[in-house]
Amino acid sequence: MNFHSSQKKRGWKVVKVFEEKRSAADNERPGLSDALELARARKVDVFLVRKFDRVAKSVSMLVNTLEEFNSIEVEFVSLKDKIDTTTPVGKMSFSVIAAMVEMEKDIMSERIKAGIESRRSNGHQIGRPSKGEALKDDILGLRSRKYSLSEIGRMLNIHTSTVSSVIKKHGEPKETQTAF
Repeated sequence: MNFHSSQKKRGWKVVKVFEEKRSAADNERPGLSDALELARARKVDVFLVRKFDRVAKSVSMLVNTLEEFNSIEVEFVSLKDKIDTTTPVGKMSFSVIAAMVEMEKDIMSERIKAGIESRRSNGHQIGRPSKGEALKDDILGLRSRKYSLSEIGRMLNIHTSTVSSVIKKHGEPKETQTAF
């Protein structure tokens, strides 16, 4: 069933047809943006597309869009993908897809957390190394020559708090400590 015969068969009035010339991977899609604005303004009851990838570049993005449509009471029909939230079976299909996407996100999150914990337990640093740690010798050397935290920060082009953190972690160089 093609686009025009589908809307005629159902008795739907076409408010506007948008033909997007850009890829679904492109974030700047004026046709899609205009169509979504019509839906958000409730100037349409059904958002009809040939294929869901014209609306979203991933299933999770499609789920988010369809959840937004549901909240503003706009139905969604994708002719090629056989998603039709105007019918009970279509709504159920969408619910199953949404549940699968949620499960996939949860599994991915668990795997990432387990991987991070495994690396941490094996002594690997997680995240970007501290800029201060890379400059530890320079910071401590300058501090031993009696430079202030702000002077060291300016000289090394780092924030004073970074200088302070390194000194707290490694202690004041012996030469700058005052004897009592």
